[in-house]
Amino acid sequence: RSGLPGDAGSLEGVEPGGAEAVDGVMATLATLEGEDLARYETFRRSQLSKSQMKRLISAVTAGAPVTEDVMVVVGGVAKVLVGELVTEARGIAGGDAPLTPQQIRDVYQRLLRRGAVVTSPTHTRPRPLMR
Repeated sequence: RSGLPGDAGSLEGVEPGGAEAVDGVMATLATLEGEDLARYETFRRSQLSKSQMKRLISAVTAGAPVTEDVMVVVGGVAKVLVGELVTEARGIAGGDAPLTPQQIRDVYQRLLRRGAVVTSPTHTRPRPLMR
């Protein structure tokens, strides 16, 4: 785990939304400096495109109406997944070089093998666009 605020590993046993949670987040933020603080701020500001999230959810739910609340939840889960992928890939790749798509795919496969990513029982690999 990263130990950043909002990371479940850093706030175990703390009631969500309670004063203890806020104090824990503030204490952790106070320890961040330089690059770590910039990375955290970037993560907090980032979001996935609402139109793309809506399109994805509609495809999965066979065109059922998609509420704003559902988009927020799915977007949050997707953001956490992307954060896990990047963090894991950075740990493996080391350095500040840009990550390659292959590194991200490798990390995703590792997370699948560890059971850290849940897939549908009928999950099949999509056909490649190019052969």
